Amino acid sequence: MSRRTQLSRLSVAALLLGPVCVQCSSPTAADPLVRFETCTELQVFLEDRILHPQQTQSPGFSVVGCSSDGAAPSIEGEGEGEGERQRTFTTTNTQEVDVDEPDFVKNDGDDIFVLRRGRMIIVDAWPPEQAHIVSETEIPGVPFTMFFDGDTRAMVFSRLNDTFPSTTLVSLFDVSDRAAPALARELSIDARFVDARRIGNDVLLVTRSDVAADFELRTEAFSEDENRARLRQIGVDGLLPRVSDRRIAADGSVDESVGPAFACGDAYAPQHTPSTALLIAHSISIVDPGATVHSTAIVGTPGAVYASTSNLYLIGTETYDGGHFTPNFSVTRIHKLGAAAAGRAPYLGGAVLEGRVKNELSVDEDVGSGTLRVVLTLNDDGNGDPRANQSALVVLDEGDDLQLHEIARVNDIGHGEEIESVRFVGDRAYVATFPAAEGPAFDNNGFPRVAFLDPLFVVDLADPRDPHLRGAVEVDGYSAYIHPIDADHLLTVGVRVDDGGAFDGLQLSIFDVSDLDAPTLTQRFLFGDQNSGTEALVERHAFTYFDERKTLALPFQRLEEEVVGESALLVFDVDVDRGFTLAGAMDQLPLYVSDLSSFSADDALCGAVRRSVIINDPELGAFVYAVSTAGITVAPLNDGVDLVARVAFRSAEICDFSGTPL
Repeated sequence: MSRRTQLSRLSVAALLLGPVCVQCSSPTAADPLVRFETCTELQVFLEDRILHPQQTQSPGFSVVGCSSDGAAPSIEGEGEGEGERQRTFTTTNTQEVDVDEPDFVKNDGDDIFVLRRGRMIIVDAWPPEQAHIVSETEIPGVPFTMFFDGDTRAMVFSRLNDTFPSTTLVSLFDVSDRAAPALARELSIDARFVDARRIGNDVLLVTRSDVAADFELRTEAFSEDENRARLRQIGVDGLLPRVSDRRIAADGSVDESVGPAFACGDAYAPQHTPSTALLIAHSISIVDPGATVHSTAIVGTPGAVYASTSNLYLIGTETYDGGHFTPNFSVTRIHKLGAAAAGRAPYLGGAVLEGRVKNELSVDEDVGSGTLRVVLTLNDDGNGDPRANQSALVVLDEGDDLQLHEIARVNDIGHGEEIESVRFVGDRAYVATFPAAEGPAFDNNGFPRVAFLDPLFVVDLADPRDPHLRGAVEVDGYSAYIHPIDADHLLTVGVRVDDGGAFDGLQLSIFDVSDLDAPTLTQRFLFGDQNSGTEALVERHAFTYFDERKTLALPFQRLEEEVVGESALLVFDVDVDRGFTLAGAMDQLPLYVSDLSSFSADDALCGAVRRSVIINDPELGAFVYAVSTAGITVAPLNDGVDLVARVAFRSAEICDFSGTPL
C-alpha cells in the first residue's frame, strides 16, 4: 500500500469515526485561510474558540465533514560589513544575506552593543587596546535580544512577564550619541515574543497571544449561554491583545495611544486547525519612530520563522490524534506573508504538508524561481515506529488561490532517521540526519546526550520542477550545524564518537561537495572530550566565521565532574587544503570569578563565553572580541591570541539561569 493510499484510507476512517479524529482530511489536503470581513465575525470565532477550543470551526461556518479538495501535485555566512575607515567586521551569523536576525550582541566595527542583566551596554571597541564602556542604559523587564541598523537606531526586545497573557516590550533607541542613548519609542504588546527579522528599515516581529488566556470559564451545567453573554459584554476589543504605543520626541514630550494589536480585517483562520494561538506579524520601522505599525494575525501553531528579502514565512507543526485505530500524525502549516509591501505584511498564501519541520534552516525561498523549498521528516509507517521515518524535500509555488501548491518532491532522504541540520546554498540542499530511535543529540547548552553516524545528503535543485537526490556520505560522528565556505566546500561543527559509538568529544569537518554525486570528507579536527560542549551546536549565532581571514571562533566549555574545567573562546585558522589549526583560546573565567575551585557547572552557564566579534583594520590588523556575562576580552588574531584588553561588566553576582544569562 502506498503512503498516499494509506493516508486516504485514514481520512475515510476519520470521517466515519467523527469526533474520535480531530482532523478528518488528509494532512496534505488544501486548507485555505478565511479572512474575517467584520469584527462581528471575528467576535463569534473567538467566542467559539474560547468555549470549545478543540473544535475546528472557522469564520462564517462550521466544519461538519471532510473537504474533497486535494492539493495540487548564496549565502553569506560570515555577515561582513564595512566601517567608515574601511574596517571589515563580522556581524550576526544569519541564514540569508540582507535579512538580519536579532541577537543580544551587535556591532558596527567601532562599538559593540551587549544586552546584559537588564541593561544595554555599549562598548567602544576601537582601538582594541583602549576598549571601554561608554554607556549603560537600563531597560524595563528582561531585555534578551535586539537589532541595530548599523548607524543610529537600536531596537531592543524585552519580556515584561513570562505568564499568559505575557507582554513583549519593544524599545527603540536613538544611539547617535553612544554615551547617551535616547528612548524614541516604546511598544508594549500583550503577546509573547516568537522571533523577528529585519529587512532594510523594517522589522518584522512575530508574537503569539492565546485567545483570551485570562478568561475564566464557568463550568457548571448549562453555563454556555452565560459564558457567551460575558464574552459579548467584553467585546472583540477586549478579547484581542492590546498594544500601547509611546512616542518620545526630542524635547521629551510623549504621544501615547492604546488599541488592538491588529484590525479585524487583517485576521485569518484556517478551517481545520485546533490551535487557539494568534500569531501576529507586526511591521515596525527601525528608523522612523512615528511610522504606523501594521499587523497581520493568523490563528495557528507557533514554530519557526523564515524570511527572504521579499517574504515572511510562519511555519508551525501540529500533532493530531489519529483515533483508536491509527497512531498520531503531524502536519506542518506554512503561511506566507509579504515582507516588502510598503510597511505591511499581507497574507499571500499557505500550505499544509505531511510531516514536521526541524527549524527555519529547513526552509528556503529560491530567488530565481520564487519557489519555496521545505525539508520535512515524514510520519512513520503507521505503526508508531520512528525507525520507519524518512524525510523529503518539497518544492512549493504560489498560486492564484492563496495556496502554495506542491510542484515537485524528493523522497527517501534517510530511512529511520530524523532531520538534524539542513543548509540551502544556491541550487543545492545539504541534509544531515540522525537515527530517530536515538532521540535528540544535544541539550539546550550544547552538551551531547547521544552520538551516532552522520549521513550527509546532497539534493540538486537546479530545476525547481525536477529536483533529485544526488550523492551522500556517511561519517563517524555528527554535524549539528552546516556552514558554506564557498561553492564547493562546507564547514560543519558537531561531535565525534569512539569505536563503540559513544560520544567522545567535538569535531570540525570540511566536506568537498564539488562532485554532487560523490561528496567527501576532506578535513577533520578533533577537540575536547566526553565532558565538552559548545553553544554553536544549538545556536548558529554563537558560530563566527570571518571569511576574509579564514578564521573561525567558537565558544567552548569543558566540565570536570561538577566543576568547570575550561570556558573560553576557541579561535581556529581554516584552510580547505590544510585543515584546521587552533590559534589559541581566550579564557574568561578569571574575569568572572577569582576562586575557580568553587565555580560550579551552574555558574558556568552565566560566565561562559557566548558570542564573538572579529574586526579587521588595514593598518592595525585583525582582533577578536570574546563576549560573556563577565565582560569582553580582546586579542589579536595571531598564534596564542594573547589578550590586549579586558572590559569587565558589573560585579559578577551568581545569576538565576533561565535560558539567557545575559
